Amino acid sequence: MNSSIYILVFVQLWLFSLPCRESVCIPSERETLLKIKNNLIDPSNRLWSWNHNNTNCCHWYGVLCHNVTSHVLQLHLNTSDSAFYHDHDGYLYSDFDEEAYEKSQFGGVISPCLADLKHLNYLDLSGNEFLGEGMSIPSFLGTMTSLTHLNLSYTGFTGKIPPQIGNLSNLVYLDLGGYLTDLGFLFAENVEWVSSMWKLEYLDLSSANLSKAFHWLHTLQSLPSLTHLYLSRSLLPHYNEPSLLNFSSLQTLHLSLTSYSPAISFVPKWIFKLKKLVSLQLSYNFQIQGPIPCGIRNLTHLQNLDLSFNSFSSSIPNCLYGLHRLKFLNLGETNLHGTISDALGNLTSLVELDLSRNQLEGNIPTSLGNLTSLVELDLSGNQLEGNIPTSLGNLTSLVELDLSGNQLEGNIPTSLGNLTSLVELDLSGNQLEGNIPTSLGNLTSLVELDLSGNQLEGNIPTSLGNLCNLRVIDLSYLKLNQQVNELLEILAPCISHGLTTLAVQSSRLSGNLTDHIGAFKNIDTLLFSNNSIGGALPRSFGKLSSLRYLDLSMNKFIGNPFESLRSLSKLVSLSLNPCKIFYVTIRTSQCN
Repeated sequence: MNSSIYILVFVQLWLFSLPCRESVCIPSERETLLKIKNNLIDPSNRLWSWNHNNTNCCHWYGVLCHNVTSHVLQLHLNTSDSAFYHDHDGYLYSDFDEEAYEKSQFGGVISPCLADLKHLNYLDLSGNEFLGEGMSIPSFLGTMTSLTHLNLSYTGFTGKIPPQIGNLSNLVYLDLGGYLTDLGFLFAENVEWVSSMWKLEYLDLSSANLSKAFHWLHTLQSLPSLTHLYLSRSLLPHYNEPSLLNFSSLQTLHLSLTSYSPAISFVPKWIFKLKKLVSLQLSYNFQIQGPIPCGIRNLTHLQNLDLSFNSFSSSIPNCLYGLHRLKFLNLGETNLHGTISDALGNLTSLVELDLSRNQLEGNIPTSLGNLTSLVELDLSGNQLEGNIPTSLGNLTSLVELDLSGNQLEGNIPTSLGNLTSLVELDLSGNQLEGNIPTSLGNLTSLVELDLSGNQLEGNIPTSLGNLCNLRVIDLSYLKLNQQVNELLEILAPCISHGLTTLAVQSSRLSGNLTDHIGAFKNIDTLLFSNNSIGGALPRSFGKLSSLRYLDLSMNKFIGNPFESLRSLSKLVSLSLNPCKIFYVTIRTSQCN
């Protein structure tokens, strides 16, 4: 017995002493990969490493081999759109380069040779919209029984989902989600082919037409490992309430923009039997009406609840306030009315709260100050009144605070200066009065500040000059009674280099513009209309090389403005007294 142990230990030590072996791909699999490449269109040459001269295919782009057998195990040939969002305006704004994204996608067809990679367990072709454009999912994929992960989402495939996919009994992850296109959609006459996937944990059939799959719920609930189910934008058959439901593992259910044939106007009751559910998304189901159902109280494990963009037409039900594990609650644009209960302050796990664009009225409860984990708070577009509670100053983790478009009054509480993590502050479109508090100068992370459309008066505090990260400032429709140069002097030293939008319209600015304006070299939008600014435009306007939108109308300028503006080559829109001039491909003007 002891001798056997010694031999085993010796063998293990000998194995550990061997030098690390580099994976060198198997020649037959290398040839298979080259055949796959020959059937693909690769406009951005991402597969440049796939060539005969580079013999070790285990080092090729997107290829992962076993570190002992050298068999090809994984192919990562997806195209993610996240790499094509470019930061444009700091934290809040980004541009999507659609042309570059399309050029990076693979096209062509999936070669049947792919099935020759017998050891492949991971295949991701997602995000290649032209790869399957107008074609059906190839049925030969059903022979690749080693696969545990198959992602064909957003590849443009249409037509019938081949039932041969059901042969992939080792699948843990299956994503066939996408969106409806002019060329059609995926559909399935039944989902019985899923029933053999006992290991399946993740299933996405978003945008699929399942209107003839009458037993879809019965079939999917029998999958013992199913944890995440995504059916957003799908068309489901006639609604039948199941007598027995056995989703033993389901934690995530997304049914946003999902419809039944024929339509139903209520939340399916079977959802409230999913006792382990952690995330529920039912947004954009506009046909859902009536009160928010209190069956939701049964989902005591919920952390993410999105009911936005529905037509519930009710007050916020008390049963919601018992879901103490909620981290993300979105009830935006759900036709809610009534008041916000103090009990909302009991949901102390909340990270994001959105009650925007409803008909909520009454005061903002002071108990919201208990929600110290909040990162985003959006109460905009309601009929809330009274003062902004000073207790909101306790929410020191807040990154976004939007109270715009209400009927709030009184002073801006100085306690908001405690919110030093704040990136966006929008208090516009209320009836706030008094001076802008100097404590806002503590918000050094702030990128966007909108105080427009209030009754605020007096000079802006010099402390706002500390907000070096500001990209967007809107102080329009206020009663500032301030010299325009004083405003620019406060902003110029620290803020001017990054500011892209400065709007101070109808805010009683006076005085003359001087060369301080030239410091705002990255400004994109400058709106100073309907003030009492006079004098000639300074030549330093010509330094604003990024300027696209300029509105100086309804002021008291003198002289020829074009002497200062003629070098602004990016200008798209220019409004002056009494003309509005558009610069696009040609110059046209509208003059009164």
